[in-house]
Amino acid sequence: MKPESWEPRPLLDLASMGQQSSGLDPRLAHGALVLVVDDSAETCELYAEFLSAAFRVVTATSGLEALHKALHLRPSAVVIDLQLPDMRGEEAIRALRRDDRTRHTAVLVVSGFEEPQNAEPFWDAYFVKPCNLQVLMACIDQMISPM
Repeated sequence: MKPESWEPRPLLDLASMGQQSSGLDPRLAHGALVLVVDDSAETCELYAEFLSAAFRVVTATSGLEALHKALHLRPSAVVIDLQLPDMRGEEAIRALRRDDRTRHTAVLVVSGFEEPQNAEPFWDAYFVKPCNLQVLMACIDQMISPM
Protein backbone atom coordinates (compact mmCIF):
# COMPACT_ATOMS: atom_id res chain seq x y z
CA MET A 1 0.00 0.00 0.00
CA LYS A 2 1.30 3.46 -0.89
CA PRO A 3 1.75 6.01 1.89
CA GLU A 4 -1.02 8.56 2.11
CA SER A 5 -0.72 11.51 -0.30
CA TRP A 6 2.20 10.07 -2.23
CA GLU A 7 1.85 10.62 -5.97
CA PRO A 8 3.81 8.47 -8.43
CA ARG A 9 5.85 10.25 -11.05
CA PRO A 10 5.06 9.65 -14.73
CA LEU A 11 6.79 6.62 -16.22
CA LEU A 12 10.17 7.45 -17.67
CA ASP A 13 11.60 6.25 -20.95
CA LEU A 14 14.81 4.80 -19.51
CA ALA A 15 15.97 3.48 -22.89
CA SER A 16 16.12 6.95 -24.42
CA MET A 17 17.97 8.42 -21.44
CA GLY A 18 21.19 6.62 -22.32
CA GLN A 19 21.05 8.21 -25.78
CA GLN A 20 21.32 11.81 -24.57
CA SER A 21 24.42 13.41 -26.02
CA SER A 22 24.17 16.94 -24.69
CA GLY A 23 24.71 15.96 -21.05
CA LEU A 24 22.71 17.03 -18.05
CA ASP A 25 20.79 20.15 -17.28
CA PRO A 26 23.47 22.70 -16.31
CA ARG A 27 21.14 24.22 -13.69
CA LEU A 28 21.71 21.16 -11.51
CA ALA A 29 25.47 21.43 -11.17
CA HIS A 30 25.26 24.05 -8.46
CA GLY A 31 22.74 22.66 -6.05
CA ALA A 32 20.89 19.36 -6.29
CA LEU A 33 21.82 16.93 -3.54
CA VAL A 34 21.72 13.15 -4.09
CA LEU A 35 21.92 10.65 -1.23
CA VAL A 36 23.49 7.32 -2.24
CA VAL A 37 22.70 4.38 0.06
CA ASP A 38 24.40 1.00 -0.24
CA ASP A 39 25.83 -1.43 2.32
CA SER A 40 29.07 -1.46 0.30
CA ALA A 41 31.24 1.58 0.97
CA GLU A 42 33.02 0.87 -2.32
CA THR A 43 29.74 1.00 -4.26
CA CYS A 44 28.80 4.25 -2.51
CA GLU A 45 32.18 5.70 -3.43
CA LEU A 46 31.87 4.60 -7.07
CA TYR A 47 28.38 6.09 -7.46
CA ALA A 48 29.33 9.25 -5.59
CA GLU A 49 32.39 9.81 -7.75
CA PHE A 50 30.36 9.43 -10.95
CA LEU A 51 27.31 11.43 -9.83
CA SER A 52 29.41 14.27 -8.38
CA ALA A 53 30.03 15.45 -11.95
CA ALA A 54 26.47 16.82 -11.89
CA PHE A 55 25.23 16.78 -8.28
CA ARG A 56 26.33 17.28 -4.73
CA VAL A 57 26.49 13.76 -3.25
CA VAL A 58 26.40 12.32 0.27
CA THR A 59 26.51 8.63 1.11
CA ALA A 60 25.20 6.25 3.76
CA THR A 61 25.94 2.56 4.33
CA SER A 62 22.92 1.68 6.47
CA GLY A 63 19.21 2.36 6.57
CA LEU A 64 19.32 4.33 9.81
CA GLU A 65 22.18 6.49 8.60
CA ALA A 66 20.27 7.08 5.35
CA LEU A 67 17.10 8.12 7.17
CA HIS A 68 19.02 10.47 9.46
CA LYS A 69 20.77 12.14 6.52
CA ALA A 70 17.63 12.30 4.37
CA LEU A 71 15.54 13.90 7.11
CA HIS A 72 18.21 16.48 7.97
CA LEU A 73 19.70 17.23 4.54
CA ARG A 74 16.55 16.79 2.43
CA PRO A 75 18.16 15.55 -0.78
CA SER A 76 16.50 15.98 -4.16
CA ALA A 77 16.96 12.26 -4.83
CA VAL A 78 17.87 9.07 -2.99
CA VAL A 79 19.62 6.20 -4.79
CA ILE A 80 19.17 3.15 -2.56
CA ASP A 81 19.93 -0.56 -2.50
CA LEU A 82 17.29 -2.88 -1.06
CA GLN A 83 19.84 -4.97 0.87
CA LEU A 84 21.05 -2.93 3.84
CA PRO A 85 22.70 -4.24 7.03
CA ASP A 86 20.16 -2.94 9.54
CA MET A 87 16.86 -2.90 7.63
CA ARG A 88 15.41 -3.69 4.23
CA GLY A 89 15.62 -0.86 1.74
CA GLU A 90 11.84 -1.06 1.35
CA GLU A 91 11.47 -0.15 5.04
CA ALA A 92 13.71 2.89 4.61
CA ILE A 93 11.76 4.00 1.54
CA ARG A 94 8.45 3.62 3.37
CA ALA A 95 9.82 5.77 6.21
CA LEU A 96 10.85 8.44 3.68
CA ARG A 97 7.40 8.38 2.09
CA ARG A 98 5.66 8.75 5.47
CA ASP A 99 7.59 11.85 6.50
CA ASP A 100 6.42 15.22 5.17
CA ARG A 101 10.04 16.38 4.75
CA THR A 102 10.92 13.58 2.32
CA ARG A 103 7.58 12.38 0.97
CA HIS A 104 8.19 13.79 -2.51
CA THR A 105 11.90 13.02 -2.75
CA ALA A 106 12.76 11.04 -5.89
CA VAL A 107 13.69 7.47 -4.92
CA LEU A 108 15.70 5.30 -7.31
CA VAL A 109 16.38 1.70 -6.33
CA VAL A 110 19.59 0.04 -7.50
CA SER A 111 19.47 -3.62 -6.52
CA GLY A 112 21.10 -6.91 -7.36
CA PHE A 113 17.62 -8.42 -7.67
CA GLU A 114 15.01 -8.06 -10.38
CA GLU A 115 12.16 -5.65 -9.61
CA PRO A 116 9.42 -7.43 -7.65
CA GLN A 117 6.42 -8.02 -9.90
CA ASN A 118 3.88 -8.83 -7.21
CA ALA A 119 4.21 -5.63 -5.19
CA GLU A 120 2.98 -2.15 -5.99
CA PRO A 121 6.16 -0.06 -6.21
CA PHE A 122 6.65 2.95 -3.99
CA TRP A 123 9.88 4.02 -5.67
CA ASP A 124 10.22 6.15 -8.79
CA ALA A 125 12.70 4.06 -10.77
CA TYR A 126 14.30 0.63 -10.44
CA PHE A 127 17.70 -0.46 -11.78
CA VAL A 128 19.32 -3.89 -11.59
CA LYS A 129 23.03 -4.01 -10.73
CA PRO A 130 25.26 -3.51 -12.47
CA CYS A 131 23.46 -0.50 -13.87
CA ASN A 132 24.52 1.98 -16.50
CA LEU A 133 25.58 5.00 -14.45
CA GLN A 134 24.96 7.41 -17.32
CA VAL A 135 21.35 6.22 -17.52
CA LEU A 136 21.04 6.49 -13.72
CA MET A 137 22.39 10.06 -13.83
CA ALA A 138 20.03 11.02 -16.66
CA CYS A 139 17.10 9.52 -14.77
CA ILE A 140 17.95 11.53 -11.64
CA ASP A 141 18.28 14.65 -13.78
CA GLN A 142 14.87 14.12 -15.36
CA MET A 143 13.17 13.40 -12.03
CA ILE A 144 14.43 16.44 -10.19
CA SER A 145 14.36 18.97 -13.02
CA PRO A 146 11.44 21.41 -12.86
CA MET A 147 8.70 20.47 -15.30
